[in-house]
Amino acid sequence: MDWEAPVDAWSVWLAVALVSIAVAGVVLSFPTGPPPDANQAANAIERTTGSVHDASASYDHDADEVKLERTTISLRNEHGTTHSSLAYGTFVPVLGDDRLERIAHGASLEAEYGYARQSDRRDVGGEFLDDVIGAAENRGEWQPANGELAVRSVRVETGSVLAVSARGAAPADGSSRDSYATDVSITHTADPGSELRFVFSGTRHANHGTDPQIRETTATVMADDSQSVDIELFPDDESDTSALRYPITIEVAVDGSRACSGSLDRGGRTRELCSPGPTADDVASDVDWLTRHPETGAYHVTIVSV
Repeated sequence: MDWEAPVDAWSVWLAVALVSIAVAGVVLSFPTGPPPDANQAANAIERTTGSVHDASASYDHDADEVKLERTTISLRNEHGTTHSSLAYGTFVPVLGDDRLERIAHGASLEAEYGYARQSDRRDVGGEFLDDVIGAAENRGEWQPANGELAVRSVRVETGSVLAVSARGAAPADGSSRDSYATDVSITHTADPGSELRFVFSGTRHANHGTDPQIRETTATVMADDSQSVDIELFPDDESDTSALRYPITIEVAVDGSRACSGSLDRGGRTRELCSPGPTADDVASDVDWLTRHPETGAYHVTIVSV
């Protein structure tokens, strides 16, 4: 029996084997899954950028890395890279800023920036926009992604910010009127209708060698359009101790919440108690892409965490 195969048969077999190996290599080189969908991510962002109210959206993705610009988003994983641009609107990536990322996921401005009001009544909106401007500088680089895109449009109002100043006074005929006060003049920027509460404390003024004693008095007034009020420290006390010697400490509360404090060191000198810090308008004036909305008069910022 002849066990030798014809030369042509061996040639055919070898060719088929080589083709099979080549085909297998091509199949193995194909991606085993789709790349992340940047279009869906861009659509989620666009759903919020046009809103004049607080709006939010989220999108679960499978990107390992993300690159964000003001109008474009790029996603990539082992299966490929995709890009998409917004048809309208802009956004600010806030990756790496814990407070801004929490706001993107739904936290309130008061929750994240409440310390500003509790400490010295600084403008919450101004603090927030200042951080947003800083975050806007960190864009255009590939960064790790966490699997969820969170986008939120935040409305920042431009209402008044509290500033309070005080000035002590004593009767003009007093020989030592610069050393004590019977009245304090207050100027402020509180909204009309706000309740202002002042607590004054200091050493009791005495003209007859009385031992110094710490004395405290409280005054509560309603703010009005005049933005000023004159407070008599002890209106029901006709004695010669109805005054406080300098320094006089003043605690200020607005609508039941502590706002700030300070002290008067001498008469005839105005002292700033509550300093508002940079307002939203002050901060926005430093960049050309933050402007008030023509209809609402507020600032609208879309922030994105991925």
